Amino acid sequence: MKLTLATDAQKLQRDHLSYQAWGPPLTLEQYLEREQALRSHRYSRRAMQTWLLTQGEQVLASCETYRADARLDGRTGSCWAIASVFTEQQLRGRGYATELMNQLADRLASEPGALASTLYSDVGAALYERSGYRAQPAFDQVFSALPGPRPAALEVLDDSVEPSPPDSPAGLTITPRADQLDWHWERERLYARMLKRPGLPFHVLRAGDATLWVCAYLRTGELMALWLQAEHAAAAAPLVQCARALAAEAGLHQVRLWQTIDLSALTGALRQPREGSLPMVRAFCPGAERWLNIQRALWV
Repeated sequence: MKLTLATDAQKLQRDHLSYQAWGPPLTLEQYLEREQALRSHRYSRRAMQTWLLTQGEQVLASCETYRADARLDGRTGSCWAIASVFTEQQLRGRGYATELMNQLADRLASEPGALASTLYSDVGAALYERSGYRAQPAFDQVFSALPGPRPAALEVLDDSVEPSPPDSPAGLTITPRADQLDWHWERERLYARMLKRPGLPFHVLRAGDATLWVCAYLRTGELMALWLQAEHAAAAAPLVQCARALAAEAGLHQVRLWQTIDLSALTGALRQPREGSLPMVRAFCPGAERWLNIQRALWV
């Protein structure tokens, strides 16, 4: 069995096969258009590769990687987020996904400056633990949509504003760039057009020293916090209030944040264990197994 990079024709073939897993509520045609649009996005052109595990001419399993700059204990390097791990139904149960993950990890670990590989599992931890990945704590903080005025102190920022990198904490950190954030907003734009739903009028909010990047996740009817930059709950409070009002304006039923700071003191907060998108990391060097500040903007 051999690890190879996919051709454009092979990518399209995998799109047809994976539609039932990830396509609905889009039609097949809409799903194929979505995949092509996201692959053509400037973030994907910079960071994405599609990998196949093959035996002769047969494709046994596939996945995607997205390379990012990362920091570990004050030094910089590379980290790869793995996405869309897929094996056809009739080929499952034979260890092909594990073989793909093992060969891919060996390949990535040999790259200059390799720090770690990450993924977001929707099938629990066990499958990826066999390839050396370790699950990280994962909780969501959910607020119902709530109509109301935007706080007076709130400032709407341009979408090009990027989060600030952390101050060299002891652990692995990845900070999204503007094109990665726009990749999420491109998903919003595509779903808004295809499902005939409104998107958001703006995506970046600031109140004092705190900033929040948000996105309409129209598949589930939620406003998703992509990135929260705030020291404590009090600083985040006006941003959460605005997000709840923004969700109501867009016809979304709730706001979801991946927990990085405790927001339980805020009115209406509900803390939930993460059911999907379980963050997992495989360290390529000591210390990288401690992955910090995991937020939705890093999901692929």
